Amino acid sequence: MARLIVLRDGNNQRLLSYLSWLHGMFALFSVSTKGNALAVSVELGKALDKAYENATLDEILAAPPSALAGLTDKHNELLAQLGIKTVRDLGSNKFFAAAGVLVALSGKAG
Repeated sequence: MARLIVLRDGNNQRLLSYLSWLHGMFALFSVSTKGNALAVSVELGKALDKAYENATLDEILAAPPSALAGLTDKHNELLAQLGIKTVRDLGSNKFFAAAGVLVALSGKAG
């Protein structure tokens, strides 16, 4: 199921760069810009457990990490030991974010 999210912000460059990286890594996003609006179409079917395919964004962010395809209740337990109990916690964790930036930079440094 694809979802369209439109963001209006005068400074979309950082977000656009990050979403472009995500698209390259996971092919989940389609991004387009028009003026100061950024339209993001997200193919969630590839990223979510079937039980969450029709959930709202808020419901997904509040769900346990196992709402993401490929993660299980065991992953929930292990991540909880790091203080990560929701998809929002996982996505905003500074260590995972730093790792993501390092991966995005790999091959581009020189």
